[in-house]
Amino acid sequence: MTISASKSETANSGNGTTDDLELMFQRMETDVLRFARHMENLTLPDNKCVSRVLEDCAIANYDGCVSTLPSPKCPGGSEFASDACGDGTKCGAVYDFSTTTLRMAPGSYNTGNLEPNSDNVKDAVCYSRQAENYMINYTVQNRPFWKSYSVSPPAMFYGTDNGVFRIYPGNPKDCSTAFDPRLRPWYVAASTGPKDVVLVLDTSGSMADYNRLNILKDAVKYVINTLSVSDYVSVVTFNTDAQSLTSSLLQRVRTDQMYSLLAEIDNLWAGGRTNFYAGFKLAFETIQQSVENYELTAACQRAILFLTDGENNGDVGADDLMTYIKDQIQYYTNAGKRPPVVFTYSFGTGADETLPKRIACETNGIWSRISDGGDLAGAMAAYYKYFAFGLSDSNNKDFAAWVEPYEFASGQGLGTSVSAPVYDRSVNPPILAGVAAMDISIAAMQAALGVEGEAGMNEVIQRLVDRSVANCPKFNLTECQYQSLRYNDQVSPPEFC
Repeated sequence: MTISASKSETANSGNGTTDDLELMFQRMETDVLRFARHMENLTLPDNKCVSRVLEDCAIANYDGCVSTLPSPKCPGGSEFASDACGDGTKCGAVYDFSTTTLRMAPGSYNTGNLEPNSDNVKDAVCYSRQAENYMINYTVQNRPFWKSYSVSPPAMFYGTDNGVFRIYPGNPKDCSTAFDPRLRPWYVAASTGPKDVVLVLDTSGSMADYNRLNILKDAVKYVINTLSVSDYVSVVTFNTDAQSLTSSLLQRVRTDQMYSLLAEIDNLWAGGRTNFYAGFKLAFETIQQSVENYELTAACQRAILFLTDGENNGDVGADDLMTYIKDQIQYYTNAGKRPPVVFTYSFGTGADETLPKRIACETNGIWSRISDGGDLAGAMAAYYKYFAFGLSDSNNKDFAAWVEPYEFASGQGLGTSVSAPVYDRSVNPPILAGVAAMDISIAAMQAALGVEGEAGMNEVIQRLVDRSVANCPKFNLTECQYQSLRYNDQVSPPEFC
């Protein structure tokens, strides 16, 4: 679906007002922050590691893929007009307003018996189960407000750092494809804030070996699909030389603009030498030109994701390359701007580990080693954990994120999500436990605005975009946090800088 976002001049022309829409935004942000604080309370040892919680957990979890729900209904109507639910009179019941449903990401459970495969995952299943009453009570208490806009209260859901996903109201899902909440835009947006991301990808001849190029394509598309409307992105490929895909400038992450970029990624081919300098030079030039000449930037966090499967054999050696990268980062520091954080990935047998690791360590970045057959997509998408550490600071306690409108899987039409990070604050420094989120339909926003049709849609989306980039979190990571990230990011035995 192509979504435009031009300014409308018809606000205040309907039954609602722009103030009503602003109040709706504020209400949703306040509600999701309260939800997140409730989840943080549940992560405390005194609340999750007690027999009552474990006993309750053992009897009342419903897997959205295989469970038969206890009190299902088929509401029908415009809100629940999914293929399964129809008009509410001729289908099996699919929604259960008395319970949540649960899903677990691939790798977090045993495929044979669907049991969590670690104590940490079991722990996440159990403590998140305790949020069920909160979700039900919220829905009951807020029904009158949402009824005034002819919609039901928003769906509420929670994804954990180890892949557990819980949603209310409970309903079965299409489980023909895997689902990982950590790789959804609402999860990444809440744990990073607005950001500029430049992916710098090795397409030299060796990337044709071991199916690496195709694995890389899938991983890059994975990363791009985690980005939200508050983000900007560019893709740089390098071999003997470097080139940009679709544009030499950062692009706002909008559904209609990403189609061509994803198509270009599918068309990548391998050949040539491995010239690190060419890739980094074009990456830094892309950021600088986008920011200074065109103001194409989230004006917040910045990240360079650099991947190679070989060794640098360009004309610029390791020491000169390090000098160039450090000078570029110092440029932003001297100007009082946030420099890009450099994430480097050594991919496959034969990939240089020394220089990519040095680049990351000497610039306060993160280096990862991914073997052939390893989870490249998961490793690259995990860059958000760096920013998630910074968001735990008390200065960011009121941070909430919005994502680009999308079609709800429930059949409720076009909507969006607002989300907030949840931290385990029983440890110091706090660590990301998950993300709490709530859905809201675009129809409800149009009703609040009082403008329907294309004009109302455009105005709502523009205000959503403006709100998504309005809050830039403050980050101040300690050396301990840097080393913790490096430890947790290693697939092989951990190595610190």
